[in-house]
Amino acid sequence: ESLALALEVLEQYEQAEGRAPGRQRRYESQLKTYRDISWMIPGIARPYAQRAARLFMRAAGLTDHVGEQYAGGRAEQPAAVRRAIGTLRELAAGGHEAAQFAVADMETYGKYGSAIELGSALQRFQRLADGSGNATAQYMVGFFYAAGLGGVDAHNGHALLYTTLAAIQGHTAAEATLAFRHLAGVGVPVSCERALGYYQAVARKAVAHYRAGPVMGRHMPDYRVRLADDHGGAYGVRTGPYSLHKLVDQRSFDELLQYHQQNALKGELKACMTLVDLYYHGHRYAPRNFAVALKYLRQVRAQLFAGPGEVRAGLAPAEAALAAQAAAMLG
Repeated sequence: ESLALALEVLEQYEQAEGRAPGRQRRYESQLKTYRDISWMIPGIARPYAQRAARLFMRAAGLTDHVGEQYAGGRAEQPAAVRRAIGTLRELAAGGHEAAQFAVADMETYGKYGSAIELGSALQRFQRLADGSGNATAQYMVGFFYAAGLGGVDAHNGHALLYTTLAAIQGHTAAEATLAFRHLAGVGVPVSCERALGYYQAVARKAVAHYRAGPVMGRHMPDYRVRLADDHGGAYGVRTGPYSLHKLVDQRSFDELLQYHQQNALKGELKACMTLVDLYYHGHRYAPRNFAVALKYLRQVRAQLFAGPGEVRAGLAPAEAALAAQAAAMLG
């Protein structure tokens, strides 16, 4: 009970700090580089590379977290948070496995305003991995040895051993890690057959998660991201009938979105339906949002329909087509 109360206090504190004004902006300014090199990293390896980068940068003091020196003064931990952390450490010292894992996780990422202590975190994960066979702890030990964190030298053998032990227990991240290792030959011989086996295990879990959704099912985004579009098309800007006339980035998209939103406020049906289609299907720069799509769809219904199932008289052909599209989406 004391563990649950302590974790609840810490989670509430973390959520409150995550919503603090300017926090995300500080992260973005500190993580900004002069050149984006993420394209050089294979897609499946990027999450692990990003995790390693975050740990290295936070260990070096390059990113802000609660408890660092801000421009407005040092952010102190509230008394309730200090008591909760003390409770966790007491339970961990007494051998409570869940508390040991929570403290190790806190020391790894510097959560709740605590200092990052990678050496101590590795020791805690190691005890859990060797003592109780905790799959997540085994995966973290493998990650520490793979990256050479926590005061240990990078050791591919230890990394592979602990990652494999975690994967045997069905740890999804460990399975994905081993899949990439076998695919790319990282510390192991290249084996598409072994990689396929691990990838299939992860894929089955993803399908099971999708099928176990709510009553109406989960909704997968049906838009397609074409990487070539970031550069104007497969052969560059204005080089063919399917290339873009200009580069489309987040800023350009936001400007176009604001233009349609302003027109929708004026009651323009075409702008409303454009926004309905955008939010109904989703876009790489605008995640699917049925609530927003329904809001604009109701604007269209108010202008084109006299009542339930009754289209207003005297609609132009273009308006009748919009009414049919709106009726199909509402239905």
